[in-house]
This record gives sequence, structure tokens and C-alpha cells, in this order.
Amino acid sequence: MNNLLSVDAGLPSVPSDILFNIGGFPISNSMLSGILLTILLILFCGIVVLKTKSEGTPGKFQIILETLYELFFSFIESVVGNRKVAEKIFPIIGTIFIYIGISNILTLIPGIDSLTYRVGDNIVPLFRTHTSDINTTFGIAAAMILWTQIYSIKETSILVHLNKYFKVWGVIQGFRKSVGDGFIAIIEFFVGLLDIISEFAKSVSLSLRLFGNMFAGLMLSGIILGALAIIAPIPLILFGFFSGTLQALVFGALTASYFGSAAEIDSDER
Repeated sequence: MNNLLSVDAGLPSVPSDILFNIGGFPISNSMLSGILLTILLILFCGIVVLKTKSEGTPGKFQIILETLYELFFSFIESVVGNRKVAEKIFPIIGTIFIYIGISNILTLIPGIDSLTYRVGDNIVPLFRTHTSDINTTFGIAAAMILWTQIYSIKETSILVHLNKYFKVWGVIQGFRKSVGDGFIAIIEFFVGLLDIISEFAKSVSLSLRLFGNMFAGLMLSGIILGALAIIAPIPLILFGFFSGTLQALVFGALTASYFGSAAEIDSDER
């Protein structure tokens, strides 16, 4: 039985709720959140461009943005350990950080979680945290791992990149030296094949880490709101804001570290 301190806060399901279909393509509440987020980011970028161009001298808004830019760039540089690499990967890492960070905290806006939609006999939330959908997190993680491979090929060459995983040339060179070196090269060849599995494991690890934390946050919110509806919201919003930003930072840092190790960097550039 409910009382004044509790609300009916249904626990979320692992799959996102399908709201409707467009031409046979299902639209879920998490996808709707992603669409809303994309529109907001486009509008924000437009405002930033117009505002910075219209001001002759940097205003407070531009100074704040530039300060945040420098702080985040310094963080990425410290993770990668190379300024040249940090400059190359910063646009994509920064974009991912902003997208995931805002996605994590978008549904914390007061009132947005009260918007519902009727699906048959059930009433479901109209918006759901975009990163609490495993399809979203796996898609982002897989794209980042694929991009690190492209980055590695661009920085070295396709042959050098493939040689990291298929060390056939190393086996040939090993047997030319001695039988012992040849067998050691064969072991390194199989280790290279294991690195292929490692690349797939990275995408799974990144996606499950982000999905697990965000879905756990939804579950925790549902449980706490079901018991302490009056006292819980403010601490939950603060915790959700901190946790969402932290998860975006962790995702960005891990992706940056993968980029840093994707290409072999000459020792004189370090």
C-alpha cells in the first residue's frame, strides 16, 4: 500500500519500451531520447557559433567554454601521453564525452520523467536514458573500436597494422635466424590472434560497463522513489548528475587510451 512518502515507481525492463513504429521500424523511448538529445546538441552548437561570432571580444560564455576545453584537452593529453595524438583524437573523444554525458543526465530534468505514453494497456515513460539501452552503448563502443583500427592504419600502414594480429612475417624471420626463434615467433603469432579477440572484448567491455551503470541507476531510482518519494528526488538528481558525468569521463578516457595504443609512436615523438 502506498503512503504520502512513496509513489508507484515501476522498475524498468532491460529492453527499451517500443512506443510506435514508422514504416515497420520500431521507435523506443530510449531512441526518442537520443533524437531529442541530437536536436538539443545541434541547437546548442548553433547558438555557440552565433554567439562567438557576434561578440567582438570573448565574453564570459566563450571564456567558460574555452576553459572547459583546455581542462578536458589536458586530461586527454595526460591519458594518451602525447600531445600530437591528443590533438588528432580530441574532436571525436570530446564529442563522445559530450554526447554520453548529456545523454546520461538528460532524463534528470525535472518533469521529463513524468511524461508517459500509452502502449496497448500499458503506460510507459516517453523518454528513457539513451545509454541505458544496450543497443546504444554497444553501437557507440563498436564504432570507437572500429575508429581506432582506422586510426592505426592511417598512422602506420595496412600491412603494419595487420602484422599486429597476423604475424606471419615474424614466423618467417624467426626460422631464418634459428629453429628456437622460429618456435618463439609461432607463439607470438598465436598471441597476435588472441589480440583480435581482445579487440572484440574491448567493445563488449565498454558497452556493458556504461550500460550496467546507467541501467543500475534507473533501477535504484525506481526502488528509492517507491519508498521515499518526497525525500529522495534531490539527492537522486545530484547523484545521477555526478554519476552520469563520471561515466562519460571514464568512457572517454578508456577510448582515448585505446587510441593512444592503436598506433606505434616513435620514441622521439613521445
